[in-house]
Amino acid sequence: MTLPNTPLVRNERNITDGGMMATLLDSAMGTLAGSTIPKDYVTVTQDIEFRYVKAAIGDL
Repeated sequence: MTLPNTPLVRNERNITDGGMMATLLDSAMGTLAGSTIPKDYVTVTQDIEFRYVKAAIGDL
């Protein structure tokens, strides 16, 4: 999955919003997890935690 780094995903400081990065990562992990289980099961995120150390540069 990719997410173009456009003004729509940047915050008021003009850096990629952490919530957008978390959403992208959660969606990618869910898609991968869902591809490894039987069709009649579902996956959910029970808990997710991020520690941001640097602003994102470029597309995600």
